[in-house]
Amino acid sequence: MVKMPRTIPVSHAHIVRVIRDEITQGGDTEPKRLVALTLSVCGYFLIYGLNMLIARLWLLRHRAALSGLAHLIPMQSYSFGIILEGMDAGRRLWQARTGVIAPRPILSVRRRNDVNPWLAELEGGFAIFLYPSVQGFNIYRPLRIVHWPVEAHKKFQSWFLPVLARALPETDVEAFWFAADRLLPAKKLSAGNEHYGFHVGYAMLRMQRPVWPVRLSQAARRRAATAIEAASSSSFGGTLNFYLRQKSTVDVMSNLRNGGGFTDYVPAIELALRRGWRIFINGDVRIPTDLRDRWKGRVLDAASCGLDKGLFSLFAATECTASVGEPGGGFWLPTMCGIPSLMINSFPYYMGREHTVLLFKPVTDPSGRRIPFQTMLSEHLYDHRCDGLHVSTNSPEEISDAVAEFLDAAEAKQAAGQAADAGILPWDAFARICGSRYATANTNFAERIAAQ
Repeated sequence: MVKMPRTIPVSHAHIVRVIRDEITQGGDTEPKRLVALTLSVCGYFLIYGLNMLIARLWLLRHRAALSGLAHLIPMQSYSFGIILEGMDAGRRLWQARTGVIAPRPILSVRRRNDVNPWLAELEGGFAIFLYPSVQGFNIYRPLRIVHWPVEAHKKFQSWFLPVLARALPETDVEAFWFAADRLLPAKKLSAGNEHYGFHVGYAMLRMQRPVWPVRLSQAARRRAATAIEAASSSSFGGTLNFYLRQKSTVDVMSNLRNGGGFTDYVPAIELALRRGWRIFINGDVRIPTDLRDRWKGRVLDAASCGLDKGLFSLFAATECTASVGEPGGGFWLPTMCGIPSLMINSFPYYMGREHTVLLFKPVTDPSGRRIPFQTMLSEHLYDHRCDGLHVSTNSPEEISDAVAEFLDAAEAKQAAGQAADAGILPWDAFARICGSRYATANTNFAERIAAQ
């Protein structure tokens, strides 16, 4: 008997109403609204039909592999971080072989064909399947007569994925967006944390149920390792993964998690090189041309190894000795594997992961005075926007100091920084749940500035 997911009550008619309401709110003339609605509805049914056809063909091809799984998690999102979290939540929650099914856009007017195809090569008590999906939202937006709203996109996925699930083999099927029901914490969340119930529950789950590390398949690992060793100039004491986040988006909450320019990281990279580490540059940046020759064989990215970027990023994140990075999906994989990690440019201040030391972004008031670290923890813990305040990226000196402290501890196999202050942090702050630690640079630089 197939256990079907509980789904959001939705129908084609409901989606049409959502689109109509969005167009009505636009304030255009009646003829223009009618044209927009007609094109939107036709576009919706076209995309729905294409997706259903593609999904059924895909199911025929993968039916044998899917039938060997104990649980399946159909997912709405193709975000790298969300796919990883969904996969990890499943294997910890059920402790059985779990499959995650996530859309991989094959046509996207919004240019979101960014899912990493090498995700399907990850192994660790689960299987990731990427099914081809047509993303046609905002297809007529250049004409400025129709905008397919985000709400319609969500409703469409909540309608489409259960239909896909019904065609799967007889297995225990869970919709990822409702797996949260099992992960919500029993206690009431702290003020300001209302929208992060699932993430709090998931952080608690990670700490309660450790699992084995995640690795690429043997063939993929061998392919990546061969190319990387050929590009490396000598032997090294360890490998340090640098995940640098530079997302271009209008989403304020996403932008505030970006890092600074590449020059901000150069002193820390040079410091690690002097100590005998090999560096992997990962994420949204490449090694600048003027530094590529200088660092040849010691600082590597996908281009210098002749590897696909997706394969290089997953190999670097799962095979490194230690990891430094910014708060994005690319940072999560090393922490899931138990690899010591340093999160730089961390924001907001409730952030935390297991096996992780945190260096937070500095925040200043309108007069330019830096707000003390303890004040940020006690008064702005869940403040994503910090309205009226200025959030900066970490300075090269801050990053270098934090990396030096982190490497000292990693080389000595000790914990770096200071334990998160349980006296200030509420019970549901990620840093407290996960046992994160704070880089000494968080307070050192505030004290230096105050003394000036």
